[in-house]
Amino acid sequence: MDKVDGVDKMDKVDRVDRGNIDLQRVRLVAIAGPTALGKSEIAVQLAECFGGEILNVDSMQVYRGLDVGTGKPGPDLCARIPHHLLDLADPWEEFNASRFASAGELVLRDVLARGRLPILCGGTGLYFRALLEGFFDAPSPPKEIRETLERQYRTEGLGPLRERLEAIDPEWAKRILPQDARRTIRALEVYETTGQKPSDLQKDQEAKPWLKRTLMLGVQAPWPVVDQRIEERVERMFRDGILREAEWLAGMGGGSRTVRQAIGYKEIFPYLRGEITLNQAKIDLKSATRRFARRQMTWFRHQTKAIWLENTDLENMKKKIREFLAFEKQM
Repeated sequence: MDKVDGVDKMDKVDRVDRGNIDLQRVRLVAIAGPTALGKSEIAVQLAECFGGEILNVDSMQVYRGLDVGTGKPGPDLCARIPHHLLDLADPWEEFNASRFASAGELVLRDVLARGRLPILCGGTGLYFRALLEGFFDAPSPPKEIRETLERQYRTEGLGPLRERLEAIDPEWAKRILPQDARRTIRALEVYETTGQKPSDLQKDQEAKPWLKRTLMLGVQAPWPVVDQRIEERVERMFRDGILREAEWLAGMGGGSRTVRQAIGYKEIFPYLRGEITLNQAKIDLKSATRRFARRQMTWFRHQTKAIWLENTDLENMKKKIREFLAFEKQM
């Protein structure tokens, strides 16, 4: 088959009418799944094959200066393929799914307008949903509402808050993992502030064309493999300088509320305060990352219709993308 710049012509042409995007014929590919399975490298290889550009869909990689601890793609990967939606905010800023959706749609339209294939890559389910479905821009809650909910969480635990959300908005509650305190509280903040259910606010948003035009590939591996890769990744993070990043972050007070709870840093802060040993910090980080990987897999399996493939099966991923692009052109 003819090639253009090393890419099959079939995969490069007719992707979008330059300057005039046909929103009913756009095509997107998403690479999702648990941490530590090499999604960034996979996305780069697929982008090289299909004339794509990569859009980050990781809620922590949007922060400047948090590189090692978030597993942000390094200069070598970014030099091979353009990457977008990285380094959007400083660590002391609050950044949320609504801001991400706004920034992401501008980038998405630009990539499509230039005739490139957007390849979304990451492990933050809420950010995938915000970009593909749209996300309502709820106002920030009054200080007293936030403080009341957080005080209730500290004194009574998550159970009563979760039960309240399920009673108020059972549809939205299904979108949030039972142990996700931050998003449970945020949903109740929205309700208390606006008097409207989050699910109703979501429905009022303009429908996006992206979701039904997206091929989502889920990257998986047997859990022993995932756990071993997490073990190796954490050891590599310490070699690559996560302690320096954590010290820098601690020097700024730990960053925003979201950043202070980020896996990769909150496990190291006790070591920096002299409360635990370095070895214990490593153990805690590995355990937290393993739990996080399982939560990610649960979310993607229950909330998406991803096609699940082994992380080593790059050729099958290419086959699925070729079939998807060929089918879309026939419509």
